[in-house]
Amino acid sequence: DLHVGEVLGLAGLLGSGRTELLRVLFGLEPMESGEILLNGEPISQPDPELMVRKGVGFTPEDRKSDGLVLLLDLEDNLTMSCPGRISRYQMISRRTRKALAQEMTETLEIAAPGLHTPAGSLSGGNQQKLIMGKWLNSQVRVLLLDEPTRGVDIDAKEQIYRIIRRLADQGLSVIFVSSEMEEVLSVSDRILIMNQGR
Repeated sequence: DLHVGEVLGLAGLLGSGRTELLRVLFGLEPMESGEILLNGEPISQPDPELMVRKGVGFTPEDRKSDGLVLLLDLEDNLTMSCPGRISRYQMISRRTRKALAQEMTETLEIAAPGLHTPAGSLSGGNQQKLIMGKWLNSQVRVLLLDEPTRGVDIDAKEQIYRIIRRLADQGLSVIFVSSEMEEVLSVSDRILIMNQGR
């Protein structure tokens, strides 16, 4: 169970099934058993397109290959998942697109020279915030975070923790996966321990 405004921590050793569970919930891997209910509605065959429409976002463990388009800039990455918010009559509004990207950059304190900075030139922490911002611009209600602080410095970790807590306080539901137990304990409202896929 995941409640509104809750950060649910998923802990466990490497290979325990934490990442696989998130990938199944987002529809990236087939579901072998069980069921998924979202606001009481059963989802029998999840796939990423459906889950995004249902308000679910996923930040993958490997942000560089799966989470961002590194050659594109901040504005492109922050708005690629919300075409309905930046277009009207199938025409993209450059002004709306820039405003959304600018607002999210400031909200998440993404450190970059400008909106046209390539995502690949950012630090690991700022890349992670960029992925989170992409989903927040899509107005997701559930965010699946797989190792969101892996490979980032201590200051960036603290910033990401604060962002997660603030988002939960605003009503976003979060599943937080980390291999560092201290992280899970400090960020989560409730914790589930996984072992051999259970």
